[in-house]
Amino acid sequence: MSKPASDSEKTVFVVDDDAGVRDSLCELMAAAGIDCRAFASAEAFLESLTGNERGCVLLDEALPGLSGAETLGILCERGVHLPVIMITAHGDVRLAVTAMRAGAWDFLEKPWARDSLLAAVDGALRHEHDIHLREQKQADAAARIADLTPRERQVFDRLVRGDTNKQVARRLDLSPRTVEFYRAKVLEKADTDNVAGLVRLAFASGELKP
Repeated sequence: MSKPASDSEKTVFVVDDDAGVRDSLCELMAAAGIDCRAFASAEAFLESLTGNERGCVLLDEALPGLSGAETLGILCERGVHLPVIMITAHGDVRLAVTAMRAGAWDFLEKPWARDSLLAAVDGALRHEHDIHLREQKQADAAARIADLTPRERQVFDRLVRGDTNKQVARRLDLSPRTVEFYRAKVLEKADTDNVAGLVRLAFASGELKP
């Protein structure tokens, strides 16, 4: 099981035009030790985003102005990776399926059961935490690769594709000793002592696909 997000990462963004619902949800989150920020409209929520938010969103479908579905679409377009739990006052299987296909993490119907809501929020926070760790790992790996010189990058590209030192030397028109030199530099910058570590780095950065 993945590690839950730390307290500083646990923020639930409540977007609902009903003040009573907003207050109720924030009280429930506070009791669970989770920070809560509430918005009466999708427009206000979207305007508040800085791109550094961590947590998840409880989003009412039937909002004045932008609907929940429209808001979800905007979040996806902007590349905002906050899991969205869509909330509706009317049980609608088609709406639920549409929301999930559009990228919603979960779908709940009002009035919700306390335990079901908290379970959905916990799952969304864990999912967001996993996404954040994966993005961090990818960024770190990409930074290591970006630190390579052009020649080191050429050697790296050949090694992670399975070429031996002799094959690298032949393809790049280098002497075996020169390849050994660049291979050592690449391993040092990648903080690994073998080609398997370079391959893992390439996968982590997205340079290689499974």
